[in-house]
Amino acid sequence: MTARLVIAARPFVRNGVTQYQKGDIVSIVTDGGVFGTKEVPPDFVRLEISDATTAQVQQYVENWTVDFKHTLVSQNGSGWRYRVEVDDVYVDVSERSKVMIRQNMIEHIDDATSGPWEGCVTVSFTPIELVVDIPKNGVYQTANSLANSAYLLALKSDFSDIFREAVAIRRHYFLEADVDAAYVLPNGQVTLTTAQALTKIVDKLSE
Repeated sequence: MTARLVIAARPFVRNGVTQYQKGDIVSIVTDGGVFGTKEVPPDFVRLEISDATTAQVQQYVENWTVDFKHTLVSQNGSGWRYRVEVDDVYVDVSERSKVMIRQNMIEHIDDATSGPWEGCVTVSFTPIELVVDIPKNGVYQTANSLANSAYLLALKSDFSDIFREAVAIRRHYFLEADVDAAYVLPNGQVTLTTAQALTKIVDKLSE
């Protein structure tokens, strides 16, 4: 019974967006699997938890559990105006630039050429509140033969996904000092018990 976690040893940036910070838990090796040959310094370090299963550490790489509030502002025959709100704490602890989050979200909605947001327009946006105009019987709704209620549910689900992507940096992370300590070990690998690991893995929402 051994759980193996891959941890970022440095920040990873793609297209100008930070995907991972140093210490973020990037992935978990499947049960019975071994670390990959590229999962070593200078890019990664390895954490092996000697008395845990993959299922027991899965929480460390799961998506954020973020609560959203969806409020209907107004509606008419052509569509709806919705306000979507999210707790500001999720933006703060993500360490992601609020300007970048705003840009990513607006581009996803206003520039959509497919998917549920095609034809939708942002009216206003802050990192914690979005107001958007949604057309009735638009391309996506019509193509998928969705009732109004089903279409709005699809929008809510997609919003949750793109918000989590915008703050994609993991909620749990390995302390930087412990990343540095693992970095100098063979293959950047440290082995700990569950009790030891729990003193070194931090939940950003509990800080």
